[in-house]
Amino acid sequence: MSESKGAPVLCQCANTYQDNRGWVYFVRPGIGGDVFKTFYRRPGSKKERGYTRLPWRHSPHEAQKDLDKLAADKKWMIAVRNTEEIKGFSYI
Repeated sequence: MSESKGAPVLCQCANTYQDNRGWVYFVRPGIGGDVFKTFYRRPGSKKERGYTRLPWRHSPHEAQKDLDKLAADKKWMIAVRNTEEIKGFSYI
């Protein structure tokens, strides 16, 4: 659930996934913090790229649902499972 601008964004169950190549997929806010999307990082890289096949969303929960569905369809394994309410997102 998103709060007013400038307030921390709270997210429940922000899972991070890894595919068989070792690429890591996660949700993070965009510039301004009021839109969210799935991003990925290749092994050995510090650069994050937006996953273009998934849309920008207005809440972290919507973006996480997109990622969870994609991960289930592609049978990716969970790299990091956050089961309690956390502030922000995991920046690996």
